[in-house]
Amino acid sequence: MSSPILRVTNPAGGLVLGSRASFGLNYIGQATPISLTQPTGNAALFTGRRAGSSVYRITSVNRPVPFYKLMMGHTIRVNSVDNVGGNTWDINVFCGNTGSVDSDGFETQAYTTIYCFAVPTGHSGVGLRINDDAGNLRWSVTDTSGRLLFLKGSFSLAGTAGELDGDFSIPSLAVPALLGTPSSRRQNSLPAGSLFDNRQLRFGFQQLSGTVVRQSNYFQRKWRDDGDVTNINSPAPLDVMVIDASGL
Repeated sequence: MSSPILRVTNPAGGLVLGSRASFGLNYIGQATPISLTQPTGNAALFTGRRAGSSVYRITSVNRPVPFYKLMMGHTIRVNSVDNVGGNTWDINVFCGNTGSVDSDGFETQAYTTIYCFAVPTGHSGVGLRINDDAGNLRWSVTDTSGRLLFLKGSFSLAGTAGELDGDFSIPSLAVPALLGTPSSRRQNSLPAGSLFDNRQLRFGFQQLSGTVVRQSNYFQRKWRDDGDVTNINSPAPLDVMVIDASGL
């Protein structure tokens, strides 16, 4: 950052708040659950069976940044964040109960909690307001503009094979919530008589304890065909942000 008007650092020297080109994210609320879809289709047919998902909705002028609450025994990921018109955003989430799977191995879907942050659009009350050089609001620190996003921790995936279904450490928090969706994927086939059962797997994060999460696989799609698929084990790098959502 060059010639900042304001810079706030933590005791370790890390930048916490800065002005001019940077911006802050304020808490805008929990996204509202609007639909829950369980796995659909027949895994023994060419059309196959697909994983379920849930959809949450929130209103925001700026694109929302969603953190998802971890739940023991559930594999969770954000599939997409889509503007569905005006200031309305839908957030598609996979939240599978690993203790409740059907005969094809698909996890029963459940709701989690989605905490959303966004770049501020208005400022009121007593506090701190920072505009950029063009006069646009970039930081709003007041008791009415929503809690600022402050991270409690992070961890990184390097994109190595050993990280598929591997474990990672997080801080011990009252209500841990994550920002970050694995793009790792896996694909394979098994013989089924004269046919093949083909499987596509994706990855989310599953909380194993108060301080351990796993990049955990789940079935995205299964179908039966007269040909097998190319085996794929494709780990991908990812930086994951961790917050304590207690009180949000």
